[in-house]
Amino acid sequence: MYLFKNAMKNLGRNKGRNIIVGIVMVSVLALSSISLVINATSDKIKDAYKEMYGSEVFVQADIEKLIANGTEQFLYEELTNEQAEKLKKSESLKETKVIYGLSALSSTSKPIEVEDDSEATGNIIMNGGGVVADFKISAYSDMKFMEDFDNGTRKLLEGRISEGKNEALVSKEFAELNKLKLGDTFKMGYAEDKSEIELTVAGIFLDTVSNNLGFIPFAEMNPKNEIIVSEETLLDYMG
Repeated sequence: MYLFKNAMKNLGRNKGRNIIVGIVMVSVLALSSISLVINATSDKIKDAYKEMYGSEVFVQADIEKLIANGTEQFLYEELTNEQAEKLKKSESLKETKVIYGLSALSSTSKPIEVEDDSEATGNIIMNGGGVVADFKISAYSDMKFMEDFDNGTRKLLEGRISEGKNEALVSKEFAELNKLKLGDTFKMGYAEDKSEIELTVAGIFLDTVSNNLGFIPFAEMNPKNEIIVSEETLLDYMG
């Protein structure tokens, strides 16, 4: 009780100073609150601006321009993994979708043959000096970008999406042709240098569109010969 009374007396004696201190504290709190509101509003305005005026941008080779300049269609410098990583981290981009593709051959697995010309699979040298591969290894920067599974053109029949290291998602036809089931392993390698990586079947999908594509000149272009792996798996393999 004594302490309370003494405190009240001190407040009375130093009324003017205490009023000034109180005004300063209230001003500081008010300014802090205003700063927080302005900062939050600025972030919302920036996000709204990006949403309203943002554009979807594709980074890919301009084949028509390459041909017009006399460049061989298949001979151009592709976007490197390092460049893709820099783009993904850019503050100017709200969201980045990177789809990786790698032509591949296999010493352990057969591709789904093309319809009209079985000679068109494996080890064929093109005019540009490249190899026509049997398979395409694909990876996504985020598995949510696998639109074929969202729109229903592809369906997961067994297992799960290949998100782990050295796991693969393969087509039903590829699995049946090579007598593969969940947990089995097979090898795939970059078509240019033949080095291979061992992959484990994590899932099997059904492709409902590829039967209606008509003539497919090369096995690699057949969606049923697509092998889907995680971004980590492909980037680690590509070095």
